[in-house]
Amino acid sequence: MEKNQIQDTAETAGGKRALELVIKRRGKPWEAAIFDAGKEVASIDRKAVHDFLVSSADGRVWELTSSVHGERRPFSMRASRIGGPEESAFTIRDNLLQHHGRFYVLGGKPEGRPLGDLLFGRRYICRLDGFPFADLGEVDGATWSRLKRFRGPAVGELDGIGTEGHSVRLSGELEDIALPLAASSYLLYSTA
Repeated sequence: MEKNQIQDTAETAGGKRALELVIKRRGKPWEAAIFDAGKEVASIDRKAVHDFLVSSADGRVWELTSSVHGERRPFSMRASRIGGPEESAFTIRDNLLQHHGRFYVLGGKPEGRPLGDLLFGRRYICRLDGFPFADLGEVDGATWSRLKRFRGPAVGELDGIGTEGHSVRLSGELEDIALPLAASSYLLYSTA
């Protein structure tokens, strides 16, 4: 996907700018810094075995945990802002993200792109317009097994691994959760 396609998506989402964050490992896999335009804007530190803290330069802090709906699952993460509004919280379960009533799939297949182009390299975050559920907890087993078949417009892309720099590009519609989402992506895809 070309950079301007993400920006075009951002313009349709309220005119917010597309973000490009880079996460670089500092030592242990769970110790990393998040950069925006070359400036360090946040850090990732381990709180406990499966729990992490994302601390922004402006003092905001999020707690990330792989315990989702009472169980630890691969490719799953719950983010909540400590001392912040509930709107800044989100859940990723088996690569499916719900935020502000919309569903997104991490590692999704953008509509309009041949599947052969998507086998290696970048992963995409795709919005699932018309997804037939209202809540993440309602998604049934048959839908989980078919999740990778759903396609939608790309609203982000994930590229690289943590030691080299994990790049996360997001459209403006995900700007309010950009830091914890970038950290979650890094932890899910680069530190497994």
